[in-house]
Amino acid sequence: MVRNSPFIPLLLALTCFCAGPSAERVEETTPPAVVEETASGETPAQQQLAWMLDLLDRQGQGVTEQEVATHMTDQFAEAVPPAQILEIVSVVSASNPGLELDHFEEQASDYHLVAILRSDNDHLIRLRLATEEQEPYRLSGLHIRRAIELELGVTPPESWPELDQALRQETSQVSFLAAELVEEGFVPIYATDPDRLLAIGSAFKLYILLALARQVAAGELTWEEPLALRAEWRSLPSGQMQSEEIGSEFPIRRYAELMISISDNTATDHLLHRVGRDAVQQAMVDTGHSAPEANIPFITTREMFILKLLTDRETLDRYLAMPDEEQLGYLDEEVAVADLTPAYLTSAFWTLPFRIDELEWFATAEDLCRVMAALRSVGASETGQAVLDILSINPGVQFNTDHWPYIGYKGGSEPGVLNMSWLLRRDDGRWFVMSASFNDYQRSPVTERVAILLAGAAELLYATP
Repeated sequence: MVRNSPFIPLLLALTCFCAGPSAERVEETTPPAVVEETASGETPAQQQLAWMLDLLDRQGQGVTEQEVATHMTDQFAEAVPPAQILEIVSVVSASNPGLELDHFEEQASDYHLVAILRSDNDHLIRLRLATEEQEPYRLSGLHIRRAIELELGVTPPESWPELDQALRQETSQVSFLAAELVEEGFVPIYATDPDRLLAIGSAFKLYILLALARQVAAGELTWEEPLALRAEWRSLPSGQMQSEEIGSEFPIRRYAELMISISDNTATDHLLHRVGRDAVQQAMVDTGHSAPEANIPFITTREMFILKLLTDRETLDRYLAMPDEEQLGYLDEEVAVADLTPAYLTSAFWTLPFRIDELEWFATAEDLCRVMAALRSVGASETGQAVLDILSINPGVQFNTDHWPYIGYKGGSEPGVLNMSWLLRRDDGRWFVMSASFNDYQRSPVTERVAILLAGAAELLYATP
């Protein structure tokens, strides 16, 4: 996205930790023999929950690692040191003050429970724990995460038609495709207007990555080649490179990693200039983009910010009415020398959709699945393996990694625009792609709601025979 942040792990998971084989008990659903009630009338799991609630209430203050260790099995403490428990408790309680038990979501046995906690700021936290099955009933597994789906009233879809209905309710325009990659291309599994051309935010950076990977494969540059930061190519956040000292050199690969993993706009613009607009536009055409002319000239993020945030309406209207060559001349002659500094302030007030149907980067869900497929093909080569590594740094949403051992991701957004696109390898070795775009001229799609729906879509995809 133009202004995005790395919203994983994330959107769905506040924090989680568990220990090796003992953590498997957290998932048990078959109750073992019932033990006698403790003196307090609580089960062993409920007693450990009471201790955890007290620990959260104290924000871990005044609690020693030794005390924490007495509540953990040796195996659990070896995998997750008591100091880490205290650190996480401090973080969770600081963000969620006044946590109290709201209700039990599950009590499968005396040794296992799932509790929903509510904070003073009405955040809901799902706390799952398990204990050993003999005295002193110490913790053998623990998992804490934000139950954001309960807060938002959104549940993962249980069927493709249910997903379709939920996606259409999120915003006015949707384009979705889930497909399996095959030698001839891809086989659609489920789609919702997959050929609808929509704004995609920073998902456009996939085309830059592809053009870059092709030049590496051709020997025109290398992943290790240094590239110096230039003032005239510096952009606005998201990212971190805009804060680096001008003239600093970083390997090409570092720019690519930041471009994809945290959607660094300054890194993006440096790569776009390095590989060239023509190469990126050609990559777009070669992957079978349905309307490449909608993205020509292929603009940088800096140019986007200047056009959207610092250009008056009359001038912007004239720019949008220009033929491609005139637009390119305007970018090179006028926008290139414009001062970006005022946009740092202006961007703070950019909260509503603004001309997202005219000034953005555009693609269909099919287009984005095609570019993901092309990146997977490039990644099959020795020099291209870096592409798959780069795509997998930030998975975007917390999917089941047992089901999906490889998760490649890029998304994007600006007010009124949201895209999430994945390249996935299933545990049986089969490859899949999934892309969803949302546009709305009145409001911004709710990223957290969409993430929950698409996490459910990933499970539907996993169930594909």
